[in-house]
Amino acid sequence: MPVVVGLNWRRATAPAAVASMLTGFGACLASELLLQGWLASRGLDSVGIGVAAGLAVFGAVSRRTRPVPEENLRAFFGKDDSGKELRT
Repeated sequence: MPVVVGLNWRRATAPAAVASMLTGFGACLASELLLQGWLASRGLDSVGIGVAAGLAVFGAVSRRTRPVPEENLRAFFGKDDSGKELRT
């Protein structure tokens, strides 16, 4: 999930990706160990819990950390936030 969001959202940050992966893994593992029967009885999977937790943390940490400089985004995005072409 951090790769897909990171390549499509200009505000994504590396610390957010790391926090998201760790949180998603922890949430998936915890729900698998602690809630396995409860989730299965409702047709849910622990992976969904991990993805949801990771997504929430990714957004929160990205908003609270320093944005990636525009010159670093040039390789992935052709325009800045205002719609202007980035100069090389």
